[in-house]
Amino acid sequence: MDEQELERITGGDPVKGVIVGLGAVESGGGKEGYWLLAKSYFTLGLYKDGILALKEYLKQGGDEEKIRELIPLLPPDAQRVFEKKPAKKEVKEGEFDGNAFLEMANLLWDIGSPEEAKQNYLRAFECFIDEGNPEKAEEILAWMKERFPGDPDIASLSVPKESLFDKLSSIQFPEDPEREGEVRLRIAEKLREEGMIKHAVSELEKVMKIKSPARTRAINLIYDILHDREKGRLINLFEEVASLPLTDEEKLNLYYKLGMLYEEEGRKEKAEEYWRWIYTRKPDYMDVKERLRKEKKEATVEEKPVPVLSVPVKKVGEENIQFL
Repeated sequence: MDEQELERITGGDPVKGVIVGLGAVESGGGKEGYWLLAKSYFTLGLYKDGILALKEYLKQGGDEEKIRELIPLLPPDAQRVFEKKPAKKEVKEGEFDGNAFLEMANLLWDIGSPEEAKQNYLRAFECFIDEGNPEKAEEILAWMKERFPGDPDIASLSVPKESLFDKLSSIQFPEDPEREGEVRLRIAEKLREEGMIKHAVSELEKVMKIKSPARTRAINLIYDILHDREKGRLINLFEEVASLPLTDEEKLNLYYKLGMLYEEEGRKEKAEEYWRWIYTRKPDYMDVKERLRKEKKEATVEEKPVPVLSVPVKKVGEENIQFL
């Protein structure tokens, strides 16, 4: 499926673009799928994800020049990275700039002084690099190679050039965890609807680890998804999140679920630790009071000594009855 067809399916919805892009990659439409992913992530403001997708797109033989299509999707400060740089070197009065050296070089070439022309071409080449004009430097280098074929001084020259991808990768994008959490949660919900559980869980893991109001909803959703599938993995994920700085409300929700998971695994002492933490902060939270009361009652029954009963035993061959 080509790029236009994939974009037609999305209808301009970047969240759907992520879904379609992931599906295309998994079904073998690598290059086109990665490009759609990159474009969708950039539209959603998930720039790091977009760069990773773009890297895969280029590995698949994608056209680096297409990166220019993504520049309008960047924040204004990031867009300026792709603008021409101002001159690094200020030309003082009486000094030659790149254009002056180039004019002199052309004049010397026309009057039959190739060696002097070459020296001025070289100076013009260096000036344009210093002035932040690599395109003009490339143009002069091409002229020199044409006019001085095989010249070792010219053959070894090259214009320092940073690729579009390198420029994009070097940008420090602003972080907005609240917005990122909401966007990733939307993607995860859509992925779950489409049955792409692995990718949905991956997005939810990211949401749980960033400071965002969407964190609690992500915890609830991943609990629903993994509870009957991978309970052990769910416990490990929740324990990892529990080690992060959380609000009290986030802790209440997370610890309650951890308590239930540990109880289901038969680890009642661990479950009680979490429920007791909740009880000391908010005794009326959910049914934690009843759960602790139940645990205490069951523990009392288990710890109560079993009474020794006097059971009459009739010995074989004896008429009398002895009691143990």
